Amino acid sequence: VLYALTRNNVTGTQMFGTSDGTTWTQRNINGFGDATNISGRAVIIFNSKLYIGLERGGGGGATVIYYTNAPWNS
Repeated sequence: VLYALTRNNVTGTQMFGTSDGTTWTQRNINGFGDATNISGRAVIIFNSKLYIGLERGGGGGATVIYYTNAPWNS
């Protein structure tokens, strides 16, 4: 699976995934539930967890979130 993260200053970053390189599906809730998460910076799978690095708007710095379940497979 290939993932892409967007920048969205209004509703928050979006994460899209594809398994065939053609059909892309949004795999998250905008901003991962927080509209101040405006830009996705990195995605990595480590020890069966999906880690996502996010830029926070308004001078809020950065944050890292992770999933223990597999939202990218749904």
